[in-house]
Amino acid sequence: MLHFIVDGYNLINKIAEIKNLSLSDKRSYLVFLLEDFRRTTSLNNKISVVFDGREDVISSEVLSRRIEVMFSKGESADLLIKKLVKNSPNPRNILVITEDKAIINYVRSRGANSEKSSEFLKNLKKKLKKKRELEDNFKIDTFKAYQITEELRRIWEEKY
Repeated sequence: MLHFIVDGYNLINKIAEIKNLSLSDKRSYLVFLLEDFRRTTSLNNKISVVFDGREDVISSEVLSRRIEVMFSKGESADLLIKKLVKNSPNPRNILVITEDKAIINYVRSRGANSEKSSEFLKNLKKKLKKKRELEDNFKIDTFKAYQITEELRRIWEEKY
């Protein structure tokens, strides 16, 4: 099991297409994006996204059952990320997503891994594009769905 720890605002600032959204909408977008990412990896993996601030600054739509949304509450998100790595029984299974050099150096010194937010985002977009292409290959158009339904109805009527 891998534990992805995402420096929330750091990654948000790398997503060009959401730069004009409100901060609340940016956080929501990121959580939904991470939910999509989770579907491209093992469901055993854990994803935590860490934001500076308090929980009451976020709308309830952002809260997710599949993504752990954390707020630093009086300390910096950087410090909370470092604590998560420090307190982990197995830091080798942690991948921290950030561009912050101090965090990168710290997590690596603890045996955890890191990936730059820009690289993570680039790879994520590739994975999601490939996933959508595969899904498109298996879509059934409305007419074919109707034909299948009619065929199943006919078979059922013959048997029963």
